Amino acid sequence: MKSQLKHAPLALALLSILDAQFSTAHAQGSLAPPGIPAPTMKTLDQIEPRTPITNTGAFTISAAGSYYLTTNLTVSTGDAITINADNVTLDLNGFTIFSTAPSANGTAILLNNGRANIAIHNGHIQSGVVTDGSGAFSGSGFANGIYGSSSLPIIKNVRVANVSVEGCLASGIFIGGLIGSVVESCTVNIAGDYGIGADTILNSTAIACGSTAISAIQASSCRGESINGSGVSATVAQNCYGKTTLGVGGISANTANDCRGESTSPTGWGLSASIAQNCYGSCSGNSYGVFAAFSANNCYGVSASGYGLLVTNIFTGAGGTAQNCFGIAANGTGLSAGIAQNCVGSGIIGLNADSADNCKGTGTTGVGVSVTGSANNCTGVSASGTGLLATTGGVAVATATGCRGTSTSGTGLSANTALNCAGTSGTGTGLSADMAENCYGVSSGSGTGLRAFGSAIGSYGRNYSNGTGLDAYIANSSRGTSLSGAAVLVSFKYNMP
Repeated sequence: MKSQLKHAPLALALLSILDAQFSTAHAQGSLAPPGIPAPTMKTLDQIEPRTPITNTGAFTISAAGSYYLTTNLTVSTGDAITINADNVTLDLNGFTIFSTAPSANGTAILLNNGRANIAIHNGHIQSGVVTDGSGAFSGSGFANGIYGSSSLPIIKNVRVANVSVEGCLASGIFIGGLIGSVVESCTVNIAGDYGIGADTILNSTAIACGSTAISAIQASSCRGESINGSGVSATVAQNCYGKTTLGVGGISANTANDCRGESTSPTGWGLSASIAQNCYGSCSGNSYGVFAAFSANNCYGVSASGYGLLVTNIFTGAGGTAQNCFGIAANGTGLSAGIAQNCVGSGIIGLNADSADNCKGTGTTGVGVSVTGSANNCTGVSASGTGLLATTGGVAVATATGCRGTSTSGTGLSANTALNCAGTSGTGTGLSADMAENCYGVSSGSGTGLRAFGSAIGSYGRNYSNGTGLDAYIANSSRGTSLSGAAVLVSFKYNMP
């Protein structure tokens, strides 16, 4: 005990020294603040800088800014929201604009003339107009969904996105003026006039429309279905589907790429364009499945009694070019073009062209392949008409080279000049030409195997029944055989076997 007490003063001294060192190394700063504390909470304008629309009835936007709905909005007549200022963004915020007008009138969102830099998005417009499918529209609600007049001063730079519109007596979404207006990812169901009209329309759908369903300078990935008008009408249509029930056509465009058009109208076309590429068109009436004024490439057209695929300039009458195309018309012409390359046609007349290369045509009662200029490496088949016809009415300028024609009861192949060709017929003439060289003709009935009104050179005609094997005015290095008829009927023979 005495030993412990003896060392107590020394321990206290050491603790005093350590405490002083610790306090110096970890000195506390000044407790005085630098100034008055600033507020840390944000204002309501900072949290939500937009203007809420709390009205449950009609509302007019008269100043620039960003606006948003906080609830559904309903009017009993007239316009619901009027935009009378530039530089406005309207967010429907997922809510719906309704009209209870017993007779449709007014507009859900109206853009006054001359407005610019407007954005409308994210909501719904509900109206009560219906259609009977024959072109008649009636009911309650709005006349228009979103509408901007095309009158002067023109509306500019308007964007509408993610809005659905249903049951309008006139237009679903129509932005007049078509200057810088864009409609994207919108839907319209039942509109008595235009479905959607804008400069550019993307990824949108309009169905059951009285007039044009989709009307744009550029339409991409859109679907339009019209009763009395066009399904899709655009300067450029890309990856679009258009249909008309009683109107003029499924798709109308200057340039159509990867599009499909259909018409159930008696006089409407499936798809019409100046230039068509990778397109399909069909019509159930007497019009054309696919029409192209200048060129069609990789297209397929079907028509009940018109043209399956037609390429021609309707103003000059000059034919255009069809490449890698197919046309079928049960009671019409399968494919018709100025120049046909690698094409197939089937119909009463299978394929008709000024010139055809590597083509095939099947005609039921008419010509399989008909050309007025030249046919190269083509095949024509007909039941009772001419399988392949290359002639201009007796003037020896139409030429068939490397071609084959077959007919059940008509002429297999007929040409002004036939080179390296073959023609077969059941009961008619196998091959008929003004001049035939290195050709082969067969008839299985009472017709002529090969007939040359001028000369037959290096050719062979055969008849399997009682007809003539070869009939020519001049024959050189040619021969003919017949089962029971005349083998050859030749006026002048040279080097005959």
